[in-house]
Amino acid sequence: MTKVVPCLCIVALLTTLITPQCFATPVTKDKTKDNKSEPKFETRVFIKPNCVIRPRVQNANDRNFIGTLLAVFIPILIQKGLGLAAAALKKAGDPETLRDTGRLPTYLYGLPKEPLPAEMRAMWKARTGDDEKPPKLQLNPDFRCVEVVRGTFTKSKADPLTPAGNDEANRTKLRNEDILVDQIAALYEGAVTFADDRTALRYEGQYFQVNRFQGSRSQKEKRGMVISIAIAGAGQKDGEPLLSLALVNLGEVNANTVLTEDDLKTKSTSWLGGLKLSEESLKALETLEFVDPNTGEEKKYLGIMPVNIEAGFTETEDGSKALRFIAEVLEAGAEGAAKAISDEILLDRSKKAEEKADALEKLRQDEESAYAAYLSALAEVAKLENPKPDEHPTQAEIDAKKFDVQRTCRVWSVKYAMLQKLGIEKVRNVDCSN
Repeated sequence: MTKVVPCLCIVALLTTLITPQCFATPVTKDKTKDNKSEPKFETRVFIKPNCVIRPRVQNANDRNFIGTLLAVFIPILIQKGLGLAAAALKKAGDPETLRDTGRLPTYLYGLPKEPLPAEMRAMWKARTGDDEKPPKLQLNPDFRCVEVVRGTFTKSKADPLTPAGNDEANRTKLRNEDILVDQIAALYEGAVTFADDRTALRYEGQYFQVNRFQGSRSQKEKRGMVISIAIAGAGQKDGEPLLSLALVNLGEVNANTVLTEDDLKTKSTSWLGGLKLSEESLKALETLEFVDPNTGEEKKYLGIMPVNIEAGFTETEDGSKALRFIAEVLEAGAEGAAKAISDEILLDRSKKAEEKADALEKLRQDEESAYAAYLSALAEVAKLENPKPDEHPTQAEIDAKKFDVQRTCRVWSVKYAMLQKLGIEKVRNVDCSN
């Protein structure tokens, strides 16, 4: 058996929600053979509002609106245990392990500028009994299915294609959704399912196929196949903090294998955390304006909480080596990772609801206190401008109180804007620009 030294090399191309795709070079190369005619396969990751090959039936609530109050008010902590697992994911595996991954920079949440339409507000009231407007902040509407595609790609839809044979139907579906694949080596679709309280997710396999294994070893022997899907936040190091990690063991498969949702029912992941809003993004909400920071142009939609979705295929000689690969990753930070996952998923739900209510009430109280301070400053100015007969305030004292009015108004306006962005609005007819 030819020994192949694994090498992980991911080249991330900054993208937006409009063009979600990522380029990654193959992670392994057989050094004993020089196959110049071998196609240059690579893995790319995409997110879509629904799976492309095997679309899942979605109800109106899934399609239109997902409230995220729980995620908004409880910021996530960097999980050191999962960080160790992330590092191990890049290193794990023996010389018989082949990995190819791709990465998609995107956003976990979105903040539309325009108010939500009437039907969404009605849905919010029916769901919560709350007459107030629903929060504007919502989960990225594209994040409903993760498409992991290994193959060759074209630069545009107009480029000539290689004859596809039995893959023509799938290739056409993918290209119609701007996944410009030419030859399909492997494909995995994982539908994203959210927990009712929006604090966790899991991936449900909808479709898998493998036409060609990685490397130049025999394509006739079975291989163990593992799909990895990781979500990492914005950190000082590449791949950290790791917010969630799914390792889907598909067992041993042959080349030219196709599995559909019925075959993949037992291959769904467990509940995974990582949906809570980061502390940095929560802070940024207080002052964000709908302006592109790069061009200065007005925007109607802002991406909130930047993340990287990294996914790929890991192949081993047999199923036992695939299990060993998974074990190496999970055992790297076993105790810390287990605690991180349990802290995220197995929380006392009633306690979490209380924390959400407390955080929401604190926001209200902060706004009310700031508004009270502003009104108090106004009253002080009025007293100085209309003094009693025995009082003789100086102009400097009056100017100082007027400045205090401006200062307290600015502090209040930041708190008020925060409530407005979350759809929790109060009528305060105040203009701090005067």
